[in-house]
Amino acid sequence: MAAEANAPTSSGLPANVAAALSYLLFWLSGLIVFATEKRNRFVRFHAMQSLILFGLVTVVVLALRFIGFIPVIGALAGFLSALIQLLATLGWAALIVLTFLGRHIRLPVIGDYAERYSGPAGPGF
Repeated sequence: MAAEANAPTSSGLPANVAAALSYLLFWLSGLIVFATEKRNRFVRFHAMQSLILFGLVTVVVLALRFIGFIPVIGALAGFLSALIQLLATLGWAALIVLTFLGRHIRLPVIGDYAERYSGPAGPGF
């Protein structure tokens, strides 16, 4: 995938810039970049990884916030929600910088799914 980091993109942006932009607005930018990039697997991989990672973070944090209204376990849910948000923010910043530098960062488990679903767009996409 190192060669893909230098391959042209559908948008005309350098691949490292397009891949870094896929993390900028969390899952939303991942969705936008994935939908618009047709050829470059490096960019599509990072867009899908952003979509999966931050989509999961969003769902988990929302669920913990909902659980936070339940007496007794609410404090624990609030703590876990804050911890997940802190870790996600640190990971977000690292992913933007490292991807901009052209590094292929493959997260455990999530990276496998991103690789599987980030193939080139088919006809009519």
